[in-house]
Amino acid sequence: MQPDDRAMEEAVAQPATTFDIGGWCFDSTTGVLTGDHEIHRLEFRTARTLALLCRHRGAIVGHDQILREIWGNRSVSANSVAVVIRDIRKALGDDARNPVYLETVAKRGYRLADQRDDAAPLTMPEAAGSPSSFRLRWAAAAILAIVAACVAVAAMIGWRSAPVTVMIEAVHNETGDPRLAPTASALTALATRQLSRVGELEVVDAAAARGEKSPRFHVHSRLILWDGRPTWSIELIDQRSGKVGWTGMVEGPPFHGPAVRKLDALASTLVAH
Repeated sequence: MQPDDRAMEEAVAQPATTFDIGGWCFDSTTGVLTGDHEIHRLEFRTARTLALLCRHRGAIVGHDQILREIWGNRSVSANSVAVVIRDIRKALGDDARNPVYLETVAKRGYRLADQRDDAAPLTMPEAAGSPSSFRLRWAAAAILAIVAACVAVAAMIGWRSAPVTVMIEAVHNETGDPRLAPTASALTALATRQLSRVGELEVVDAAAARGEKSPRFHVHSRLILWDGRPTWSIELIDQRSGKVGWTGMVEGPPFHGPAVRKLDALASTLVAH
């Protein structure tokens, strides 16, 4: 067995470990990076490097340490580390010149933003009046507005007496593979069970709502193939406006862990209405 094969087996054998990186969720066991509207499956060494940075987030991880832990100090090309760092930045949508998540520390290595500061650029503030300074002030104002909105939502939740009613539609199996029909049914049951646990929500299924006044919110979802892998695509539809108020995607299998986190985000959106 080659060293890479042993490393892969060890990584698969480890319990699932997830890390939050700003608006991203990274599963270091599967190498999947999930955002609100994007899913990236990282190459094996790229995923292991991001996991290493996550475990040491806020601290500088040196070039030699990456070579030692990811390649086992085997002879590799001079730009091997730079390639995986570039791939990580590409997946995160980060800019090496004005990084939000991953900073290059000259002649020392790389640093993944600490959870306390990964929502703001890692570069030093520029002079007042510069374009970058204006952008930073605008971003700060936007963050304050979001915080104020969250406080208002929390206040609304505190005095609301009637729960938000939402209808769970059966997951449509659109993969073309009938063997995935049980998976679609299981995802329907998971959505119903997970949202029913939220005290501020009243969940009904499509069959129970037939012949009665339809709830304002419908959860419509499909099981599709995304890059050849079964993927659960979820939409929250506001029946009053006919608009989609929230979307999410979960790549599987397995679905359960990532699906629960995505359903928790959906529940938060519903409670805020």
